Amino acid sequence: MAGGALPVLAFSFLNVFMIVLPTYKRFMKFLKKSAEHEALPPDAPEKVRRQSLATLQKVSSELTAFEEEDMVDHLMEVLELYEGRVVDRRQTVPPKQMRALLSSRSMRLMRSAPPRRMKLD
Repeated sequence: MAGGALPVLAFSFLNVFMIVLPTYKRFMKFLKKSAEHEALPPDAPEKVRRQSLATLQKVSSELTAFEEEDMVDHLMEVLELYEGRVVDRRQTVPPKQMRALLSSRSMRLMRSAPPRRMKLD
């Protein structure tokens, strides 16, 4: 149980620090700029209104942006790690060793409970 809990905990922290917190910060920035834009008086100069709208659109695009190019670059880097990999031997148990592992004596020794015996009357 503890062996699986540690990786889950590590990936949870990674998720929080790499995804949740930056998204939250971008969302709060969007809310702030949106409130600033809505707080503009109706008689605000056109230049200020356009500048506020441009800033709001920029922040909104940052919030919804999915950096696909970065993901593709990262995926290609990972695939390049395995590109030149050559396996020079099989990663299996040889048949002779497998027979020894599966022999009846070793299987009996691996049992966690004693064998059940039928009582004859």
